[in-house]
Amino acid sequence: MNQVKKLLGVFAFAILVFSLPTIASAQRRGGNDRANVYYNPVQLKNVIKRLKSDSKDFAKFIDRDLDRSRYDGSNLEDNLNQLAKDFRDAVSRLEKQYGNGRNLNSSSREAREVLQLGNRIDRAMKRVRLSRNVQDYWKNIDRQLEDLSRAYNRRSGWRNAF
Repeated sequence: MNQVKKLLGVFAFAILVFSLPTIASAQRRGGNDRANVYYNPVQLKNVIKRLKSDSKDFAKFIDRDLDRSRYDGSNLEDNLNQLAKDFRDAVSRLEKQYGNGRNLNSSSREAREVLQLGNRIDRAMKRVRLSRNVQDYWKNIDRQLEDLSRAYNRRSGWRNAF
C-alpha cells in the first residue's frame, strides 16, 4: 500500500513538473491577448519606417483614387485627403520622436496620435467605395498599426484603443 501511495505521489509530481512550461507559456501569452510583453527596438523602428513610406504612398493613392471617383470635388474628398496627409505627418513626427527607440515613453504621445488618425481613416475607408488597390494598401497599413499598437502595449488592439 505504501508503494502505491509513493508511486501515485511520484506520478502526480511528474505531471505537475511537465505541465509547468505549458502553464507558464499560457500566462506569458495572455490567452487571446496579443499584446507584447516587450518590444524589440530595431523591429519597431522598421515598422515605423515602413509605416512612414506607406503612409506617403497611401496619401498619393487615395488622392488619385478620389479624383477618379464619384467623390471628386466633394467635401468628403477634401476631408479624406486631409486625413491621409495628417496621418502621413503624424507618422513622420513619430519616426522623428522615436529615434533609436530606447524609451517608448518619449514617443508614446506621437504613437497615440498615429493610432487615433489610423482609426479615423479606417472608419472612413469602411464608408466609401475606393479601388481594390487602395483598400489592399490600407490593409497593409492596418497590420503595421497593429504591430505599433502591440509595441506600445495597447492590449485591446489599435481600433479599440480609443
